Amino acid sequence: MNGYHKATRFVTRIVVGSIIAIFFGKWVDEQLHTTPWIMIALLLYVLFGSLYLLIRETSKNG
Repeated sequence: MNGYHKATRFVTRIVVGSIIAIFFGKWVDEQLHTTPWIMIALLLYVLFGSLYLLIRETSKNG
């Protein structure tokens, strides 16, 4: 897998994951009256999860 493909997957993961985290987190926060904590937690999960996967993929495939 070339570098361009890895970068595209990483950006797509962050963008799509962030959009899902924002909408789902906002909905859950409204249901539980915890605005904005769950949305922030989900965004951080997406960010760190994407970074973890990027590091794992780049170290494994070198």
